[in-house]
Amino acid sequence: MASQKSDLIAAAAFLGGAAVMVYESFSDVYQTSGAGVAQNAVFYPRIVLAAIALLALLLAASALTRGRQPSKAQASATLADEGAAAFGWKPVIAIVMSTTIYAALMPFAGFLVSTLLFVAVAPLLLGFRRWKVLALMIALFPLGSWLLFTRMIHIPLPASTLSILG
Repeated sequence: MASQKSDLIAAAAFLGGAAVMVYESFSDVYQTSGAGVAQNAVFYPRIVLAAIALLALLLAASALTRGRQPSKAQASATLADEGAAAFGWKPVIAIVMSTTIYAALMPFAGFLVSTLLFVAVAPLLLGFRRWKVLALMIALFPLGSWLLFTRMIHIPLPASTLSILG
């Protein structure tokens, strides 16, 4: 039951957050496009937000269709195991903080440098230690994303304002 409730809360939070961001994406601030820009700046984020909303709905549907009978493991769980102490908040807080730093760093360091740092740090905060996979991810994701947006679909990404980064 606790898992069902937490899944419904998570689904509601993701769905609500996506709805607020989609609504905000219709603001006049984001409706500009420059010369050579195939799409305006909210094209890709709206696709991602739609995917987040769809996954949130699937999570809610899964939680609602789950059987009402608790499993043996759930039935034998103590109140302490069902509380917030059982949930690992440290990785959640670490990711929220690193994402905030990533967003704050982007106007100064640009997309490529800030994304490279974020992609290097985030998996480590979550305990991911497959170094070959991590090295590939750090090398390919920021560069691949930058090439996709700037070269293929012509959406400019934030550039560095620091003189040493170009």
